[in-house]
Amino acid sequence: VLAYQMQGSYPQAEQVAADAIRQQPRNARLHLLYGQSLMGSGRYTQTIEAANDALKYDPDLIEAYVLRGMAYTNLNKYSLAVSDFDEALERDPAHEQARNERIWAFIQMEDYDRALADINAILADDPDNFDMLLQRAQVFAAQDNREAAYADLARALEITASDGDPYRKVSALLERAIIARQFKDTPQALADYDELLQLYPGDSGYALEKGMTYWEQGDKAEADAAFVL
Repeated sequence: VLAYQMQGSYPQAEQVAADAIRQQPRNARLHLLYGQSLMGSGRYTQTIEAANDALKYDPDLIEAYVLRGMAYTNLNKYSLAVSDFDEALERDPAHEQARNERIWAFIQMEDYDRALADINAILADDPDNFDMLLQRAQVFAAQDNREAAYADLARALEITASDGDPYRKVSALLERAIIARQFKDTPQALADYDELLQLYPGDSGYALEKGMTYWEQGDKAEADAAFVL
């Protein structure tokens, strides 16, 4: 099953897991594997049913709570998702995936205070957690706290300068450009798109976003120039 899942062959993984369940119907981990395969196929309602079966045979199976919570998230049932992530974290407070998924659910619910509580707890132990810095910047931006959002993005970019990871640098620059546009900070957004275009000259996506930034401030001439690489 795991081999098929790693290859992205979820229908085959489902079939193998279903065959194994027929042989061992009370095996919670087989139900979990079946549910994970269903999740990979985007069959979220069936994923929940499989996770329920797993938990029926092992009520402390943390991965089943996380899986069911993720399925609920994909069905926009965020309160149910949070409840499952809570169950997982009660059993293992250090479970990274459960914490990360709960943060995402809080953000979708626009429950930014609880999202920040989780993010801050992670950053208290790992102040240079790049992904959490970007996520906290998003939350701060949603709360109209531009200065705090920029501070986290600046720190994220400092981290990329030291580790030399170009993909993370792109992520931080893109996020700052998006947030800058949200706050109508056109100079910052344009500076970030210019830096992205220096990293990837001729990238039509960055050129388009730069042009849209000019367009949003009513500068049609500069917009047209940016659209033409």
